[in-house]
Amino acid sequence: MKTILILYKKVLPKHNNRARIEKNDFDSPKGGALKMAKCEICGKEQVFEMQVSHSHRRSSKAWHPNIRTVKAVVNGTPKKLKVCSRCLRSGLVERA
Repeated sequence: MKTILILYKKVLPKHNNRARIEKNDFDSPKGGALKMAKCEICGKEQVFEMQVSHSHRRSSKAWHPNIRTVKAVVNGTPKKLKVCSRCLRSGLVERA
């Protein structure tokens, strides 16, 4: 019983730190690590689901948004942004 409690104590801090990092990693683009597929305008990011076969074997599948790196005008200066195609189509981004 004591070994199980020790294992939980080792696992829980890692999980809590990971959740805290994911929540704050987009506050400062230079300070935090940016995710590969996330729109900087609307926040659309990859979604995970379980793919179930005919024999009911389950495997995880990731759906990635259509992200484009474009040069856009931000506060009067050109800057490279990662933007999804929907934001580009709807005109939420002014290209430089």
